[in-house]
Parts: sequence; C-alpha cells; structure tokens
Amino acid sequence: MIITHLLLAVLWISWCTLHSAMISLSVTSYLEHRLGQGYRFYRLFFNALAVVTLLPVYLYGQGIDSPLCLIAQGPVQTVRIALLLTSLLLFVMGARVYDLKHFIGLRQIRQKPFSSSGDTIPFKTRGILTVTRHPWYLGGIFLIWTYQARMTKADVMVNAILSLYFVVGAMLENRKLKKTMKGTYDQYASMVSMLFPVKWLRYLLKHHRLPVSTRLYPAHPVLAVGAVVFKADHVLLVKRKNPPSQGVWAIPGGRVRLGESIQEAAQREVLEETGVIITPRETVFAFDSIERDDFHNVRYHYHIVDVAGDYVSGEPMAGDDALDARWVSRQALATLPVNEKTKQLLETKFDFQG
Repeated sequence: MIITHLLLAVLWISWCTLHSAMISLSVTSYLEHRLGQGYRFYRLFFNALAVVTLLPVYLYGQGIDSPLCLIAQGPVQTVRIALLLTSLLLFVMGARVYDLKHFIGLRQIRQKPFSSSGDTIPFKTRGILTVTRHPWYLGGIFLIWTYQARMTKADVMVNAILSLYFVVGAMLENRKLKKTMKGTYDQYASMVSMLFPVKWLRYLLKHHRLPVSTRLYPAHPVLAVGAVVFKADHVLLVKRKNPPSQGVWAIPGGRVRLGESIQEAAQREVLEETGVIITPRETVFAFDSIERDDFHNVRYHYHIVDVAGDYVSGEPMAGDDALDARWVSRQALATLPVNEKTKQLLETKFDFQG
C-alpha cells in the first residue's frame, strides 16, 4: 500500500511540474523564438497534452485501495457544501472576465500574422478580479477539498499536492505578470490579494461597502470630477497619492459614484481629499485621460469633468487619495510639478499661471 501511494504522489508531482514548466516564461520565450509562426499552436497543444497526461494519473489513483480517513457530517457537511458552491461561483465569475478562446488557444491560431503580443492574455481587473487575482486557482483549491464528502488517505495526499500546485502556480503566474506588465501589476497586486480575498474583506469591514474597482484596465471609461477652488488669489491643489499622475500636483477630485451628480461628487471629493468645504458651481472644463501599456491595452481611461467651486470653510489637510494639500500662489505654482491639464485649465479659464 505504501508503494502504491508513493507512486501516486510521484505521478501527481510529475504532472504538476511538467504542467508548470511548459507554460513558464523561460520555456515559452524559447519556443516562441524557435517555432516562429508555429508558436500560435502552442497553447492549444499545451492544453491538450495536459488533459491527455492527466487521465492516466487520475485513473491510477481511482484504482488504489486506500483506507477511508475523512467523512463530512453535520456542520462540516454544511461548510463543505458552502465551499463547493463558492468554488463553482469562482469558476463562473472567472469565465465572465477571462477570454476563454484565448485561454484554450483558439484565438492565437486565427491570428494572422501571429505576434508575441497575440499570446499575451489581455489583462483585466474587473468583476471577480477585484476580489482575488486568481479566482480559478482559488476555486480549484475549494473544489478538490469539497467535491466529495468521504475521503481516503490517497485523496487527502493528492489534494495536498494539488493545493500546493495551485499556490505555486499562482506565485509563478504573478512572477510572469510582473515581468510582462512591469509596475502596473505591482500596483494591482497591492490592492487585490493573490488567492484568499483578505484585502477585499479588510476593505469591506473598514468602509462597510464593497470596493468599487481597481480602476486598472477598465471595461469602460470611468467618470471622474475635479474642482477649481480659489481663496485670496491662491488655488487649492493636492499632491496625488495614486496613479495616474502619482506624485504630481493637481486640483482635488476623484471618481463619481453611482447616483451622484457632478456637483455632489466634487463637493464630496474635495472634502475627503483636503478637509475643505466648498459650494460647487458650473462645469468649466472636460477632457479624457487615457494611458496605454506596452501592449497598447488601455491601462486607464478617465473622462474628467471639472467644475468651479466657492470656498466655504476649512484648511487643507491631506486625506484619502492625497499625499499633501495646500493653497498654492501664482509664484509657488511655477515651482511645483503640476499636472499639464491642471496648468491648461488654470491658464485658459482663470488666467492663473506662475
């Protein structure tokens, strides 16, 4: 019995190692260079080989006579069913944001001529990807431990190996994305947990609402607002904490929430970022801020509407998405790294320049 269990472990570890190695960045880069246009078939071949080599390993495990060691009963059975349903939900929601034709390899075959960017899975950060960076890996972990109520020692051993495979697979995928997406993926990773949604739950408990979005690689333009506020020939500016325009000075503002008017959003954002209370007025400027990555995918797309605002009360104090907030004079404006659109707005609409 020990020999059969050890052989089963070796077979599963070998399959996991082969599967991970074949899709690693070093192997795929080498094969792309050697195969040229023929590389378009690699992902389809990889998936087919994974299924073909999996079948004998799975069938061997089913034929092993292994003693029963775990039975889900009572409250444990309830938890098992809940996690099983969660795993299915993760797979369904993952399928809604992933390009399944690309994942299988069908889209690459049809691309003529094939280029290296054609095998790069489009990077998205919406839907379930705002909760966990790898919903299918997490769903896989839940599924293998919950799809059956009775487990043998062989089942437990295989599930432990596959759980480790899913974790290592997520880590290798992170490494690959960090290399290909450069600093963009680091920013995304700072906001969303790799597997278990710890950061998502922490945000929910702290703010008592769901996170709105990572705002990276949006499915549609994001509506945002800014406010131009003056006090005694000084304009209210903030030093931006987050991309885009990280570390650059601009008028305060942010995303418009569902159900808010432009004026309501401007009033709220100024208060959250600076602690200053304003009375928002008419729209004075509107523009699009679009940033693309090295693969020409849209990393950010904001449609920004700026309004004028009358100062009511309060002194600037950085909060929310701001590193600093202050009243800026004409002379000081010339010494600060100010966003180009903010400069254009202040010069053309308010004749305010350093």
